[in-house]
Amino acid sequence: MNVLTSIREKISGYKTYIVAVIAILTALVAWSSDTITLTGLVGAIFAAVQTMFIRAGVAKIPAKTIEKADTTPNERAAMKDRY
Repeated sequence: MNVLTSIREKISGYKTYIVAVIAILTALVAWSSDTITLTGLVGAIFAAVQTMFIRAGVAKIPAKTIEKADTTPNERAAMKDRY
């Protein structure tokens, strides 16, 4: 069980990218065996890359921004000094 915990800690933050790369590789294999068309390959690659960009964007949202989004303007002004 300790081994699984260490693996999870090492890939923390990279799971989405790993899955997207696997999706791209799967699409390439399917295209090379004529299971999908070139259009399908491009669509699969676009979807995987789009997933990576969305993940990177979500990771950049600081927790403070999320906390401030649920407050009124007066509460944000009062919190301004704390941050």
